[in-house]
Amino acid sequence: MKMWIHIPLSAIYFYNMSNKEKKYYKLAIIAIFLGILVFAIGGITMTLSDAQIRANKKWNDKNKDKMNYFRRKSDSKNFILKYANEEDLNKTLEYIKQRRNELKS
Repeated sequence: MKMWIHIPLSAIYFYNMSNKEKKYYKLAIIAIFLGILVFAIGGITMTLSDAQIRANKKWNDKNKDKMNYFRRKSDSKNFILKYANEEDLNKTLEYIKQRRNELKS
């Protein structure tokens, strides 16, 4: 399978760059190449030892409240930043005011 990599026109000016610019340019090309390579092989997977899996499960079982808190916090943030329309944002502000009043009293 042939793979073509598009090199930007700035490569033409590579020899007119300072050493610092050349260094960053080379690093960018390497990063792009590694990204293509990782994508081509299906990503990088990390295997965990049995002890680490047991430790993670133990922590998750012991800290269910924290896990729920983190999950709900993440869900709220993602909803607001990615999906909410103007009406949803206005309702959210009302809910925030209501919750702040509850916490004060």
